[in-house]
Amino acid sequence: MDKIKLLELSTPFLGLIMSFTYFVGFLGVTFVSPLLDENTSSSIPPETIDNTALDSNSTPDIAVVGGGCTGCSVALAMAKKGRKVVLIERDLSYQDRIVGELLQPGGIRALERLGLDDCAKEGIDSIMVHGYVVIDPVTNAPHNSTQPRFQIMKYPDRDPVNFLEYFGLPSQSSGETDSSNTLASSPSFSTKPVGRSFHHGKFVQKLREKALQHPNIQVVEGSVSKLIEEKGIVVGVEYKVKDKETSITKSVYTPLTLVADGIWSSTRKSMSSTTLTQVSSFVGVVVDHPSMEAPVPFPNHGHVILADPSPCLIYQISPTETRVLVDVLGPLPSSSNGELQSYLREKITPQLPESFRTAFLTAVETKDIKSMPNRFCPAKSPLKQGAFLIGDALNMRHPLTGGGMTVAIRDAETLSNLIGDSSNNFNDRVKLSEKYEQFLRERKCYASTINVLANALHSVFSAPPSNPTRQSLRQACFDYLNMGGPYAAGPIGLLSGLSPKTEVLATHFFMVAFFGVKQTLQEGVSMKSVCKTYDILRIACSIILPLLQQEKSTVLSWSPVQMLLTTIFPPVPLSD
Repeated sequence: MDKIKLLELSTPFLGLIMSFTYFVGFLGVTFVSPLLDENTSSSIPPETIDNTALDSNSTPDIAVVGGGCTGCSVALAMAKKGRKVVLIERDLSYQDRIVGELLQPGGIRALERLGLDDCAKEGIDSIMVHGYVVIDPVTNAPHNSTQPRFQIMKYPDRDPVNFLEYFGLPSQSSGETDSSNTLASSPSFSTKPVGRSFHHGKFVQKLREKALQHPNIQVVEGSVSKLIEEKGIVVGVEYKVKDKETSITKSVYTPLTLVADGIWSSTRKSMSSTTLTQVSSFVGVVVDHPSMEAPVPFPNHGHVILADPSPCLIYQISPTETRVLVDVLGPLPSSSNGELQSYLREKITPQLPESFRTAFLTAVETKDIKSMPNRFCPAKSPLKQGAFLIGDALNMRHPLTGGGMTVAIRDAETLSNLIGDSSNNFNDRVKLSEKYEQFLRERKCYASTINVLANALHSVFSAPPSNPTRQSLRQACFDYLNMGGPYAAGPIGLLSGLSPKTEVLATHFFMVAFFGVKQTLQEGVSMKSVCKTYDILRIACSIILPLLQQEKSTVLSWSPVQMLLTTIFPPVPLSD
């Protein structure tokens, strides 16, 4: 068996063995030393939008519902392969959103492979992002520091090519690549991996401009009202366009419909049995500052603040603007009566970097405060033939790690590679359904990794003051990252979207948990500390096991393994 494949299959068990060895070593059996001690809102000119009836002699191959990041990417990817596409978007005007503003290096790489990377790099005042900084505020101690602690996590110097590099370890062999990587045959990139942050609306408008210019794409501004079905098979869409004061209903018939209308999808319910769960809410504020003088500790980096009770994000989105996203658990305080503003001033501001507080307070008092729900939605096979869900319409995760657009663009790339070629007959429903099931399998490596990472990190970083065990696990996570080396390189590789390996994620997660166990016992071995170590492991299992089971990822998702672990560590509610 291939050495790398064998290592990959055994990684979760190796991780548990390593963690237990570390734990037992601390108890005195043995000590294991570390192995590696422009600022205008662009609009689509109305004269470029074609709302006329489609010519029956040029029936498109594909109807794409939704003209956002996912819809435009998949429409362009299909059109470049010769497919005729009609792209239907409800509103082609510039949209100002508070998420979808940071594209990880994995998403940039996907844009590069699709030939669309200029949309993120040119003409939208985007900011290069070289990594993340995790900040542990003084107000968040159990540590006794008078200054906040931080850990800089740089993106990898190159795209990982084998399993050791996925894990965060230096590779001794640059020639051996992981055969299971779906991008192993992709051309290598000479540039160092970087992310980009920007106004989401500007990025989408650039994609739309490309779609409007492509001869194989017809862009229509209209609101899809329903999917047209014949004998239970989707054969087209019905949409409405505005004509002065009235609304006109039109139809387009295609052998394949791609539903890519994002988190607010109006057609998801008729296509999937999946459920949406709101985890928290983001409150967004924009801080103004002189050009390229963002008052952040580390320019060109995303900042994760381990605030109490849940994290905050800070990242620059233009030369003169920096976004702050505050995660709020439970019901949002009201902004109409000033409760939300008070919460931001009194609860959040003291936990932000000192250099950022004055600018943040000014923004809270003078700028619009926006909010949006953070939802989780697992991917499921469609209920009907003739239409596929992709991007956020198919699958969502908490936006804490900024992985949503990476998944969406990778979806566009993966699906177009599978069915874009003209040899695929869209009228062969059986073959088409088989291709979509293959798509769901192939997307699992990158989507599952990003999904589990985002939801697990949010649970770890959200530690209510009333739950000291949760706070200990959060502190253990920061201290684990703070060790540097592979302990930071592995997680940032996962966050970047360049290491699509849930095995690596699960291993690092349990190593964090056992690191928390070690820290607890270092404070003194007693019945109380032993009980606390059990609680840490129980909470860790309660966080990660359901996520892995939903994604059907790694051996830890197998029913016998789940039954064993949940028997030893019964699940506990995480909403406290």
